Amino acid sequence: MNDFYRLIKERVQEAVQRPENLNEDGSINWNFVDADVFMETNPTPDTVAAFYYMFEKACAAVEGCA
Repeated sequence: MNDFYRLIKERVQEAVQRPENLNEDGSINWNFVDADVFMETNPTPDTVAAFYYMFEKACAAVEGCA
């Protein structure tokens, strides 16, 4: 699962840099980031819960660095 987390975190870091994932005030639109990362990682039905656990963890880590 560490590789899956690393992949999710990398995708989150990339997604928050995309202009289309920012609100007009420059803040991050996390719903758009979620959609991008979900589509890019394509979790299987039995890993969706794990995906969202790791996604939230990755977002918190990235947001702390942003």
